[in-house]
Amino acid sequence: MKKILLLLLSLIAIVVVFSFVDLSEFNESLASFSISTIFVVLCLFLFNAFIVIFRYWRMLGHFGYSVGFNDVVRASVSGNIASLLMVPLLGQVAGRHVVLNK
Repeated sequence: MKKILLLLLSLIAIVVVFSFVDLSEFNESLASFSISTIFVVLCLFLFNAFIVIFRYWRMLGHFGYSVGFNDVVRASVSGNIASLLMVPLLGQVAGRHVVLNK
């Protein structure tokens, strides 16, 4: 039940966000970039996310916390989502804490 409610809340949030965005203007601005540029930027974002997650995983291990890599990935994603809803630093800490506290 909790997962269904979370999924429903996420879908509602996506619909609300896209109701404020003019998709035709977004498509026009996106078309002004080459596919290779978009691909490079996407790869850099993914590489940065991997480096952040790997560094956090290694830091937890260094301080004696044996946490699986998948759990650290979930904690980092949760922190990124939480940082969208509140002050970014506080959101990162709170989001990671919620996942890693379990």
